[in-house]
Amino acid sequence: MIKFFKISFLFFIFSLMVIFSLELFARFKKPSWHISDQEIGWKLKYNFFHTYKNYDQDGNLYYSKFITNEDGLRVYGKEYSNLKILIIGDSFTADPYAGNDEMWFSHLSREIKEYTNKDVTIYAGGGGGYSTLQEFLLLKKINKKYDYNFFILQFCSNDFGSNLFEAETSGKNFNQFFKRPYLGKNEKIFFYDSFFANLFKTKLIGESRLFNKILFLFSSYKKNKPINNINASLIEKKSIDITNILLLKIRKLVKSDNAYMVNCDNSSNGPNKYWKLIAKNNNFIPLDLPNKEIDKALKKKENIFFSDLGHFNNYGNKIYGKALFKQLKTYQNFNF
Repeated sequence: MIKFFKISFLFFIFSLMVIFSLELFARFKKPSWHISDQEIGWKLKYNFFHTYKNYDQDGNLYYSKFITNEDGLRVYGKEYSNLKILIIGDSFTADPYAGNDEMWFSHLSREIKEYTNKDVTIYAGGGGGYSTLQEFLLLKKINKKYDYNFFILQFCSNDFGSNLFEAETSGKNFNQFFKRPYLGKNEKIFFYDSFFANLFKTKLIGESRLFNKILFLFSSYKKNKPINNINASLIEKKSIDITNILLLKIRKLVKSDNAYMVNCDNSSNGPNKYWKLIAKNNNFIPLDLPNKEIDKALKKKENIFFSDLGHFNNYGNKIYGKALFKQLKTYQNFNF
């Protein structure tokens, strides 16, 4: 019996050493750009700099220099400029699939500068997998600190589901619904409450590269399983309703009269077919030309994606940013 306990203890110590070594390796090889946040769920690291090694859809290597300021915002342009733009979004804005100098917002900035001969500063914030509520909470945190001439909300089709607790729990996207806040009855904010959810909201586990990878793989496995007892049409209606509420909250918070909305996805599936109408209903001007230009590139089978075939590489960001400026200047005179 004593020998059994000794072997078990040694095995336990060995397992801890393996887990610790794997965690250190993962953090060194590809450090996370997110940290835990008790109010928002997670956010971009502040004063963070790292050059990420990326591959595009054809396997070509490229590097992305990812930089944030003291508030966890990606900044492009001079500190003092004539024109300032605040952008909040999800992984298409906040994640390092392209460096700060190659993101769609940096291409937008360069196009505006060339057109107006004015210096432009971009403040871009958010986080991978963000819901509209998380974007609202982030805006609420930084809104008073930053002056901006106009605001852009970067939306995506999956935001409808991310905004609705029932949709996310049904989809089994553990990596996000364990950690993110939701808007409940009487517009009260709540988090999913369970042992594992509370465990993954802790700093030790929540920021672990190893445990997050395991959770992601498990989520991917569960995601492919059929979902039973779900009224799809009811879920769609509820997701639209709550998205409307959240967009209105953001619009009321925006200090500028000029507020725009772009979408990383031009699909007409589910509630996403209503995104432009929903944007207009909440006093945002929807800009859809970037989606159309991306669709053209897809038809030409151009290399526009990161290796995950979902996010834009440098070239995809360039197409998106240039198209955004082309449509934006039909609404915006830039006379600030």
